[in-house]
Amino acid sequence: MKKIMFLIAMVLFIACDKSDEQLKNNSLSIAEFSFSGCIDEGDLTKSGSYSHRITLEAKGNMLSILKQNRLACGAEIQLEISNEGNTITIKEVNKGGAAYCSCPAEYNGEISGIKDGEYIICIYPPAESDNWYYKPFVFTFKEGAKVEMVLETVYY
Repeated sequence: MKKIMFLIAMVLFIACDKSDEQLKNNSLSIAEFSFSGCIDEGDLTKSGSYSHRITLEAKGNMLSILKQNRLACGAEIQLEISNEGNTITIKEVNKGGAAYCSCPAEYNGEISGIKDGEYIICIYPPAESDNWYYKPFVFTFKEGAKVEMVLETVYY
């Protein structure tokens, strides 16, 4: 009987390990967000290329995002966030007008509700970019984790 109780206790202990737990669907939210609009390349938060550049950083239960890109002049980007388990979808929505010119721009945001674990990040550009998307990538979230990369575009 003691062996059975020990076995049951071990199974419950393993089942309660939260490190591999999937997030509840659509449990994430945007805590903070700012969009620069058109800026001079020299005024970007980090120097270097602005084309499809992203920085992700884990801070507590927040995922901090800095994304630099070339966007239509007059763009007003807002983010829509959703998740299906540990697959996070970020949609960039342009609430501004379309234009025949483009300029460097960046946004900063924080997504709340993240737990330690591995996530697939899918970022979709504004609807006017209808012939391409960003290739999904994996980010391992744990306190202090940080990655800087250029997003790969996929054309269809």
